[in-house]
Amino acid sequence: MNSPLISVLMPVKNAQDTVEEAVLSILHQTLENLELIVVDDGSTDGTRALLQKQMDADSRIRLFTASGWGISDALNQALANARAPFVARMDADDISIRHRFKTQYQRFQEAPELVLLGSNVHKFCGATDTPWQSQPSPTKTDILKQLQTRTTLMHPTIMARTSALRQVGGYRRLFDGAEDHDLFLRLSRVGEIEILPDTLLKYRIHDKQVSTQSAARGLCASAAAAFCHFCVQTGRADPARTSQSCQQIARGMLKFFAANPAEFTRDHAKLCGLALNSFAQSNDASEQDRALRNQILRGALLSGNVRSAYALWRRTASRPQMKERSRVR
Repeated sequence: MNSPLISVLMPVKNAQDTVEEAVLSILHQTLENLELIVVDDGSTDGTRALLQKQMDADSRIRLFTASGWGISDALNQALANARAPFVARMDADDISIRHRFKTQYQRFQEAPELVLLGSNVHKFCGATDTPWQSQPSPTKTDILKQLQTRTTLMHPTIMARTSALRQVGGYRRLFDGAEDHDLFLRLSRVGEIEILPDTLLKYRIHDKQVSTQSAARGLCASAAAAFCHFCVQTGRADPARTSQSCQQIARGMLKFFAANPAEFTRDHAKLCGLALNSFAQSNDASEQDRALRNQILRGALLSGNVRSAYALWRRTASRPQMKERSRVR
């Protein structure tokens, strides 16, 4: 096979009900010069046998066994084996539209400054011909603004320059649960990001995707990733270099804004709210967290930042664990 134009990275674990359809949607792309790098992260069902059968029928599939732990390690293993100048993401329960990669590749040829490109999606539950909704496609300015507090791009829709992903160090295990948000923020510092208005992926909704505990970890990881980006953008050290967990980073964020009320904005109120609510959902809220929340509120009000204080209050007042000391003294 000629050197591929696109390396598709697909981590998989126990996806025997959907993986065949996902793989076929890649192999049947109108842009055929690609490789599909699948990393099996410890499947215990029939997933691997199905993949082996598909690999025997199409040499563009390369199957690896995960050598690390978690999705970031699996994705980094796939990235290390990528041979193409562009990488795309795919999940084992989604379906790529046939012209997805051709459309995305053409956009990269038009925009040399572009490092990351997403697309619109159809969300569906059950039959693939019954989409739930399409997502709006934000402008470049909107994307950068939204990334300060949330992921914005749908991870399985993205295509990126391989060199850019390697330049920023790939995925960081510390942020598993929001590894995409952390990556997108770091990529935003080295090039342009866009989301195409085209619907190029069918995104499957099912009840096995996110548990309450994993959702709480994801909230905390997303807040931590955004705070790390804020620190780097303002000339400070990246807390991820010295922290052992996203919870540690998130609590460091609360301490920072409690001590620096002048830097507290409504975006930061959202991040602090995400962190506090993640602690509440995981039953990890502490007296210190409540005290820091109230200290941030007091500081924001005393500095005249009423809107940011109100934003934080709104985001945390409904949580039982946050109510106990909700009055600003």
